[in-house]
Amino acid sequence: MSTNTISWNDCVKQSNNKPDLAQQLLDMLALELPEFNKQISTALKQNNIKQLEFHTHKLHGACCYCGANNLKSMLHEMENNLSTWTSAEVQKKTQLILEEIQAVATAIRTKSYK
Repeated sequence: MSTNTISWNDCVKQSNNKPDLAQQLLDMLALELPEFNKQISTALKQNNIKQLEFHTHKLHGACCYCGANNLKSMLHEMENNLSTWTSAEVQKKTQLILEEIQAVATAIRTKSYK
């Protein structure tokens, strides 16, 4: 797991320096991650680029206030390049995103970001 999976300091900053709110945002993200994982995996298996783009965009937005900087960056890269990537690149980048989703979920569950 990446050491910068979640930046607690960024999460607190983005929640107006309210640690309780930061934790709530992370908990909400944790609840959504399994569904995002499923939706992104399904879109990839079906080679449905429009759905992949849609779910990537939604997850990117969900990460914006949680300090999940690595995942946010990966999603941003996908949003900006998805239409130009080869099928192999889409496959590889999506797999990396799915792995990072798992890393974020684990970090939230174990509170390893504090």
